[in-house]
Amino acid sequence: MSVQKQEWIRGQLEKYAGAGNNIFLMMHYPLNNTTAWSDKWWRTNDPAWKRTSDEIKELLTQYQGDVVAVLSGHVHMQWDWKDTPDDRWDREGEVEDVGFFVDGSEINKQEREYGPHRLPEVYFLNLQALDWPHGPGREPTIYYTDARPGSREIELLTVRIEDKKVVDRYPVRLPHPVDVGDGELRFMESDLGIFEKDLTVMINEDDWFRIPKGEKGTVAFQQEWSEPRKILGVTVEAEGGRHGNVLYKASDHPLGDWPNHDSKPPEEARLLRLRIDFEADPESVMRVHDVTIDVQ
Repeated sequence: MSVQKQEWIRGQLEKYAGAGNNIFLMMHYPLNNTTAWSDKWWRTNDPAWKRTSDEIKELLTQYQGDVVAVLSGHVHMQWDWKDTPDDRWDREGEVEDVGFFVDGSEINKQEREYGPHRLPEVYFLNLQALDWPHGPGREPTIYYTDARPGSREIELLTVRIEDKKVVDRYPVRLPHPVDVGDGELRFMESDLGIFEKDLTVMINEDDWFRIPKGEKGTVAFQQEWSEPRKILGVTVEAEGGRHGNVLYKASDHPLGDWPNHDSKPPEEARLLRLRIDFEADPESVMRVHDVTIDVQ
């Protein structure tokens, strides 16, 4: 995860903490050394992700009075399996004797032989992204909860898809009472993210992405705000190449298609899709450090 992305997370925590908000941080990968197999599952043990995980955990410690949980996916396992020293998935793993839902405050009370040894006092909830190709006999599940006004706890239900049976109930304490306001669900804000790219575009762990020397690649981005913003243009921070053919499209739905895209930015947008062509120099790898939509 790039420094810019981490700073965006920090900015969001600074914005919403200290005002009675129960904050949930959502990401694709589980933070390294938190939940079952978070030290071994595909790319979770990369040195760059381990560094990022340590930095985010340090940030969570600063805001653990407002952050409820880190929600993640990525891992494809049976919902009730537990990471143990004798399981067949990760011999000699750092993380053992935990499941997919981990309470940092409970971990910190224990004298543990295996990791995690100490965590921010928030929940780490790794929701299993289980689909049929990852093994017969496993039970695909979905997750559900109700937030009742005034409550200081929610219950995370694991529901088996096949028969819609609740197979697990996991209580989650909240630092602040639930306040549902007018009951309407509103999107708050997202950082600019990639939702489609050419195969020549390679994601970096420490920066953002790169393109091999002499190659071309197109990347589609998306960003959403809580209220419409005036769109001024786009800024690309990169070296070793050039970019062009910037196309914009304001949208009302994240799954919309690409009709009516334009080389001129829309006057305003709440959800903006952006497509940019990149080309690396013949003798240099192009490294794209950041892409920013300029708004007012």
